[in-house]
Formats: sequence, structure tokens, C-alpha cells
Amino acid sequence: MELEVKLVRKDFENFVLDSMKYGALNKTRQNFIMDNIFHIILFLVIFVFIVMTDFKINIPNLIFGWIIGCVSVIAVIAEMNKNRKRLFPAENGFLYRQKTYRFSSEGYQDSGENYESKKNWAIVKNLYETKNCYYFFIDNGFADIIPKRCLDPERVEQFEGEIKKHLADRWIVAK
Repeated sequence: MELEVKLVRKDFENFVLDSMKYGALNKTRQNFIMDNIFHIILFLVIFVFIVMTDFKINIPNLIFGWIIGCVSVIAVIAEMNKNRKRLFPAENGFLYRQKTYRFSSEGYQDSGENYESKKNWAIVKNLYETKNCYYFFIDNGFADIIPKRCLDPERVEQFEGEIKKHLADRWIVAK
């Protein structure tokens, strides 16, 4: 089976968001424990602060500190968002070029102008299906992206049937 794909910026934006959801699915017990340790430490710091002030909370100082903290967090998030946009591929760059995917019993091949890549089915960690795309995850942050808009409605069943032969046990559908 052969499939022509041309990614657009929206596909990559979807990938960034969907890969975070995919990563959340793969959170380990260690991540869970670390998150809880962080929350316990935060609670203890607040508790110690309250005890050190003899349970007398100065409301104006508390509100002022809370406002400064919120503004600081918003500034950090805004800066991170600005930096994240710099990581997006160039509009005329490699990622947005026309690609051809060829699927076979051994794996799949993607090729385009000046390159060709072959991947065996064994290297695909998971196929993550969302409302808009199929992501063939090779590693946690790397996936081949196939937007569903590139498949004719009558070819979707054929495509999914072909892929399920090889990845049925690693197929994850987003909720």
C-alpha cells in the first residue's frame, strides 16, 4: 500500500499536543512518586511558614506574595511558550515536504526528495491514533506522522487493516 503525505503546520502543532498526551500514558511509577514527593515538600514548606509565624497570617503580605508568585509563573510560562515556537520546523523546511509512505509485510518506507528511510515493524514502539492523525512512535518524542486527511474515506479501512496485521498489540486509540 502506498500513501502520499504532505504535512502542514497544524499537523505538527497537533503532534506536539498529542505527544504530551501519549507521554502521559507512559508515565512510570517513578514519575508518579516524584510528583507526589514534590507536592509533599510544597505542603511542608507552607506548613513550616505558617508555624514560624505563630499561625498569624498577615493577609496583605499573603495576597501581595500570591500576586507576585502568579505574575512570575505567568512570565515563565509565556517565555517557555515563546521558546517552544522557535522549535517548530521552518515553513519551507524538510518536515513539510511531500512524502511517500509504502507499507509492506516487513515494515514501511518513507521517501521524498533526496532521502529514503526504511523501518521494520519491530522498531515501532506504538501506533497512537487520535482524531486527526496516526503517529508511528519510534521513540518517546519521535514519530512518523500520517494525517487522516491524507487518506480517502474508502482507503481508511484498508489502511487500518494492513497496519493492524503488524501493530494490533501496540495500537493505542486516544480517548
